[in-house]
Amino acid sequence: MQLPGDFSSMTVIVVSHGEIIGRTFPNWLNLAFKHHNEQSLTYHPYDLNMPSSLPQRPLAHYEVDSPITTHGKICAALVARGIYMARLKPDMVISSPEMRCVETAWSIWRALQMGDRGICLDEALSEWGEWRGENEEKIWIKPQTLSELKIPVNNDYKPMAIGKIDRKETPLSYTTRLQSFFEYILLNLPTKKCILLVANASALSVLSDRIYTHPMHVQTESENGEMRLCDIRAVHINSSRQVMQLKSPIMPFTRSLHESLMHR
Repeated sequence: MQLPGDFSSMTVIVVSHGEIIGRTFPNWLNLAFKHHNEQSLTYHPYDLNMPSSLPQRPLAHYEVDSPITTHGKICAALVARGIYMARLKPDMVISSPEMRCVETAWSIWRALQMGDRGICLDEALSEWGEWRGENEEKIWIKPQTLSELKIPVNNDYKPMAIGKIDRKETPLSYTTRLQSFFEYILLNLPTKKCILLVANASALSVLSDRIYTHPMHVQTESENGEMRLCDIRAVHINSSRQVMQLKSPIMPFTRSLHESLMHR
């Protein structure tokens, strides 16, 4: 890959999404949505860790494309605090279009007070095809709706061109797609000094070159395994194309008592 002449260096930060409400409250769709009348349902949170409000969507959409919890948003804000304390200054935030990633990106973007340009969305960062629902891309919340929800979207950003992602996408095809995206931002955003990406947990491994070397690991990796929620990886690329892994890019933080006990 030949880097553009105006490329000097770039730091790429990847953060995995926050805690998903559907995994924390498995029966939340049945318990939180009440019939307002015969035609409509209204959302009533029953736990402080649930969002106070949600955009109007069919329940089937939420079953596939779940939002994050209040705790997930707080953890994302703590990640932003760590980024600030580490003196890393992202020029832009690019998010996978799933709701869990968009809300995590928005929480980080807002905590870093990054101005009014908004977050960028790119389907190239989206989940591995085999772990996605049928035609899942059709139910993602559209940029216009996100703007109506006060989540600003940068419409000037041009996503990487990709074809339809098949549910039979192989692990190797998935990791190659993510690797191609990392190359895309180097080639098309050469003047940016620091770019923050919010995606699914396996994207962190691709950045670290583990899954890319052993692609079948994608099939077994889960958020209860090596990669955690709101986890972070970062690399620095210099003008000579040398890639340096940034060890512990931010101060670690303990997300729960359970996590504290697990890491003693």
